[in-house]
Amino acid sequence: TRIDCPKGSKARVSEVLKKAYVMTFSGPNRTTARAKNRCLWFGKNHLLLGSEPDETLSKIARLTDVSDGYAVLRAEGRDIEALLARIVPIDFAPSHFKLGYTARTLVQQMHAAVTQISDSVFQIIVFRSMAQTLVHDRKRVMTSVYARTILFR
Repeated sequence: TRIDCPKGSKARVSEVLKKAYVMTFSGPNRTTARAKNRCLWFGKNHLLLGSEPDETLSKIARLTDVSDGYAVLRAEGRDIEALLARIVPIDFAPSHFKLGYTARTLVQQMHAAVTQISDSVFQIIVFRSMAQTLVHDRKRVMTSVYARTILFR
């Protein structure tokens, strides 16, 4: 669910999130998570909530069901940062992009949200219509990174 917070409603939205989900409003470029639930910053005054929204949220913010509008890819494994560095214009060094960080950015030519959800796992969200392109680009880059590791051993 996309949460659009009208001006002046962040504190009230944060209170509802804390009461209903035991997490607060995500700050810019951050995500909050509890167990299987995640709330991530999705742009100025926008959040993306991974679970069913609490009824109280609809009284203070605009909610949109976007479950069929986005595709989510889980990227993990050895050299994942090297792979992402080839298709995302962000520095994924642990000193810059840490656990719980999220960014609205580009993956190749696609608008995306990239979030680090564990030490070696990233979540990439793109428009559903771009899912096949994302998988294609990722496979191509995986082949390139793998070939480079073999050549330069």
